[in-house]
Amino acid sequence: MHTSIKRAIALTFVGLILVGFAILVPSVLTNQLHKGIIKYRILVAGSPSFANFESDTQPGASKQWMNFYIWNVTNSEEVLQGSKPKLVQIGPFNYREYDVRFNITWEADQNGLASVVNSMKQEYYVYSGGKDPKNEIVTVLNVPAIGIRAKLSQTDEWYSTLGLDSLMSITNSDFFITLTVEELLWGKEYNLLQYINSTLQPGTPIFWGVENNSTTKEEAAKLLEYKSDQRKTGVSNISEVGVFTIFKGQDHLDNWGSKEANRIGGTDGTAFHPGVKKDEILEAFVEKFERKGTIVYEKSLKVEGILLYRYVLSKEDLYNVSTQPAYYLYAPNGMMNISVTRGV
Repeated sequence: MHTSIKRAIALTFVGLILVGFAILVPSVLTNQLHKGIIKYRILVAGSPSFANFESDTQPGASKQWMNFYIWNVTNSEEVLQGSKPKLVQIGPFNYREYDVRFNITWEADQNGLASVVNSMKQEYYVYSGGKDPKNEIVTVLNVPAIGIRAKLSQTDEWYSTLGLDSLMSITNSDFFITLTVEELLWGKEYNLLQYINSTLQPGTPIFWGVENNSTTKEEAAKLLEYKSDQRKTGVSNISEVGVFTIFKGQDHLDNWGSKEANRIGGTDGTAFHPGVKKDEILEAFVEKFERKGTIVYEKSLKVEGILLYRYVLSKEDLYNVSTQPAYYLYAPNGMMNISVTRGV
């Protein structure tokens, strides 16, 4: 009898221990897993995420490709006489984009934690396939000339545009230009800009292209005017990891029509904080557009058996100036006018 009682007590004790393990172990494992994810994601020296942040050439880093398509104008002379342009799409021109960050420093908060990281970014592109940009010839708008004409048209002086016409005649320039795709994408010297730089306004850039292709860190720093970006490391608050606080030395922008549109915030869009929920509205700061966008949940899907959430740019971010006058420069719905970010 006593043996049975002892056995029952022992079994009850073991059962309680097992129940305790069943309750505590998952909680402990979940907690350890969460700590491990945070340690992986914070942007501090030694973390895997920081290695990828420093250079996307690291193993496991997200790779980026850019595929360019060009609209070739086939009737430029007729367009100058008032005809509608005839366009032929040429492409793709495929490039692997590389991002390397340098001049990296950290700043501590009041608790001594490395809460923000400062850096400059070098972007360069390597041709990876598609049509040959060195041999494809296209006729497109002469963007520097159009930009100068647009700025002059904002003045009251009647002779401004007449002066530009004279300058264009002197420099053998036109409102259309024929050049290689490589020159269009990565830049070339323009006669009109050279003349303005040498005679009217010294210091005017003479080189213009759709994108910058910085082959050295010094060249990248010069393009950035030696101004850094700043992001939150996630050490103080993991939900803020990677969020921009300063872009090219500015804590706000002056490109757009409202305070909210000019606000700097969100990650670069390649990663967000752990534990993202479906109903959560995310922000991504698109550096090439120099503005933030809103990312919203679209649907769930599986890739290689792994459940994923797909997020897309909100429809509101694709409206034009007629519906969002404070947000955008003029452009058709579905397109964004980024001329202000290209110095036009």
